[in-house]
This record gives sequence, structure tokens and C-alpha cells, in this order.
Amino acid sequence: LNADVFYSTYTDQQLAVQDCLPCTPVRVPWFRTVNTGESRIWGVEAELNARPLDEWKIEASLGYINYWLSDPGVTTLRARLPNGDTYYPNRTPKWNYGVGTEYMIALGDKGTLTPRADWTYQSKIYFNNSAGIQEGYGLLNARVTWASPDDEWTVALFGTNLTDELYFDGKLALQA
Repeated sequence: LNADVFYSTYTDQQLAVQDCLPCTPVRVPWFRTVNTGESRIWGVEAELNARPLDEWKIEASLGYINYWLSDPGVTTLRARLPNGDTYYPNRTPKWNYGVGTEYMIALGDKGTLTPRADWTYQSKIYFNNSAGIQEGYGLLNARVTWASPDDEWTVALFGTNLTDELYFDGKLALQA
């Protein structure tokens, strides 16, 4: 088991924002990195690696981040978004966790066969303040690996996003 608790305060934290340049007479979208006033971040992280049997492995992880923009400085950022949610930096989930397990099956002089399944989850994230939101989602992945008897080579069959979850890696709002 590995775990940690952290607390950080930032002055002039660099964050990506969408702005306009020039703002008058026509609003032109512009993306830039700015220094905010002050922010505070605290959270916890934990991971567990267990082997109840020589053939069976279990892994789990948990992460939580609590972010607060206490002073936006000269930016247009605010501690709360227009929809009332607490502002979080782009692509930063409040929660993320996962669990994975595998079991190695000995095939005698034919090698080993190891099925594995992993499930991960992340809570809501923002891509551009409140303009691009990805709601929380979970993903299921699986893999079956055959290893040669001398462990010189392996063959694997795997699948990702087996529940066919629709999610975005990014969203970009081009309105200003």
C-alpha cells in the first residue's frame, strides 16, 4: 500500500484560458497561458498492489484533488463557474480511481495463460472553463496473454473500452 496526502499553495500559478484578442470591435477567440493570483490544492492518493496467491494479482488506485482559486489576479477566471461549479483547471478530475486483476494459469509445458481486466473512472473535467465539459465516465479494458514455456515471448489479445463508453479527449469552444 502506498498513500500520500498533499497540500499546496500557489502564487502566480500558470493556467490556460480562452480570451479574446482584440475584444472590440470583433471578438476573436484566443488561447493563452496566464498567471493567476493565488490558489490552493490539497488531496490524497493511494494505490494498492496485492498478491493473495502467487498466480493472482490485484491492483487498485484512488485519487482526490480539492482545488480552490482564492485570488484570480488579473485573469477573468473566478472561483466558481457560471453554472455554479467550483472552477478546476482544465483536464483535472476531482476524483479518479481504478481496479485491475489478473490470474496466471499454468499450462504445463505449453506456457502460461493470463487473463486480466481493468476498470478506471474519472469524474467530470473541464476543457475550457464551463464551455467544454466531459462528464465522469468509467472504462473497462481486458487482456489475455499467452507466454511461452521459456518466457522468451508472448502473444496477447486485448480490448479497450469494452462497454463502448462515449467520451471526449478534448473540446474546444471557438466562440468568444
